[in-house]
Amino acid sequence: MQRGRQLQAGIAAEDDLQLPLRDTTVIDENIASEDQQRRRGRTLRRSRGQRE
Repeated sequence: MQRGRQLQAGIAAEDDLQLPLRDTTVIDENIASEDQQRRRGRTLRRSRGQRE
């Protein structure tokens, strides 16, 4: 029923239902981890692997 409602409303729900997330804890943790890895990589690149 939900898919039919979304399709009638013009929402692209042919393959997947477009529902709001119930819990974003894991997504938020993954984003924080990716940010931390980016910072570490940037620091390594800028230092060219030399320790301070």
